[in-house]
Amino acid sequence: MKYILMLLFLVGCECDCVQVPPVEPPVVEEPVVECGEFGKVRLSWDVPTKREDGTELLEDEIEGYDIEYRLVDDTEWKSELDDGSPLELELPWGNYAFRAATIGVDGLKSKWSDEIYVNLECED
Repeated sequence: MKYILMLLFLVGCECDCVQVPPVEPPVVEEPVVECGEFGKVRLSWDVPTKREDGTELLEDEIEGYDIEYRLVDDTEWKSELDDGSPLELELPWGNYAFRAATIGVDGLKSKWSDEIYVNLECED
């Protein structure tokens, strides 16, 4: 999306539109893991307060979050959309990577957060 906007600017976009910078990624907190037939993981994160350019981001400007996860050895991410409440997933046992991005009400998506890694194994 940024590339397309820059390309339009270079060829002379004549409009009265305001280009809003994307929001910053959320900070994902250490997940909580529960034992059972599957690994239960609960993810939560700090709500970002700024856009990537440093300007203020109000909570009502956030549409939700795109949470992705994968087994560490996999290359394909699976995605869950979330409204901001802690996300609980039941996953097969294994080593997982998680990351999150903020989605603004303007449809812009932040960069991905730093990945966090969780080894889902039951330690009874």
